[in-house]
This record gives sequence, structure tokens and C-alpha cells, in this order.
Amino acid sequence: MVIIKRIRVGSAFRVGLLVGAVVATITGLLVVAFQGLFLGAIVSLISLDPQSGGTFSRNSDAFATFSLITLCIFYGMYVVFSAIFGGISAAITAFAYNLAARWIGGLEIELETDGKSKRGVDDIFE
Repeated sequence: MVIIKRIRVGSAFRVGLLVGAVVATITGLLVVAFQGLFLGAIVSLISLDPQSGGTFSRNSDAFATFSLITLCIFYGMYVVFSAIFGGISAAITAFAYNLAARWIGGLEIELETDGKSKRGVDDIFE
């Protein structure tokens, strides 16, 4: 058995930062894709001008451009804030784990290398 006694808070912050950014990038792309489809449908509905025989009006082009720019800005902010909060939450979790491990002991894990389990003498008598 191997016991994890301590997790470095800075290391947990870096891992949480990267994991938060990756997850936000992937989920954000899905949200942007669906939002883009929805936005395209809305713009096509409001852009038809009944007075001009069904041609597109100029206001719809400005609305679509503004909406697309806003969507990209919010996507970037989502990735940045998710990365920051992911790092902060991982650091807080590591700090709390270190306190708990000091009081009741750390996580016990069993590692396996080359198909053979590495067990200690204490495990024989369990």
C-alpha cells in the first residue's frame, strides 16, 4: 500500500487550472455551436422584410454581427473564468485534503507494476 499523505496546493491549483480550461473549452464549443444554430434561426426569422417581398433587411445583418461578436466574447470569458475557478477549487480541495489526512491519515492506494501487485507486510494480516 502507498499512502498519499499530502498534496501540494500549488500543484493542485495548476492541474485544476488546466482541467477547468480544457473542460470549459470543450463544453463551451458545444454551447457556441447550439447557440449559433439558434441565433441563425432567429436572425433568419426577423430578417425577412414583408414590405420588400421577403428580402433581408440591413438591421438583421448588424444584429447577427453583434450577436456573433458577443457570443465569442462570452465564450472567451467562460474559458478564462472556468480555468481560474477550477484552479481555486482544486487548491481549496487539496488544502482540505491535507487537513483531513493529518487528522485521520491519507488515502491508501495499491499500485501494480509488471502485472504484480506491490503489497506491504501490513497487508498480509488484514
